[in-house]
Amino acid sequence: MRAALKSAAQDARFTLDLCVAALRWMAEGYGYDLTTADVIQAFETGNIAAERIGELVEYRKTVKAMANTGEPFFAKTLAQYLD
Repeated sequence: MRAALKSAAQDARFTLDLCVAALRWMAEGYGYDLTTADVIQAFETGNIAAERIGELVEYRKTVKAMANTGEPFFAKTLAQYLD
């Protein structure tokens, strides 16, 4: 996520790819001491990047699919953002 945040202003595509990768790992239950803030930060950074390149709808569909099949913690954390 540090790389995604640093690249957000210069390369939205790279940022979006990093956020999707981070969210995928989080949805699968990986992450050391993962917090709600970590999940939300990755999701919100991805939102900004996806909007910049015109892929917000696709991004949100991808994340929703991850939430539907992922760890309960991940799904619960993003539930209010994806409805």
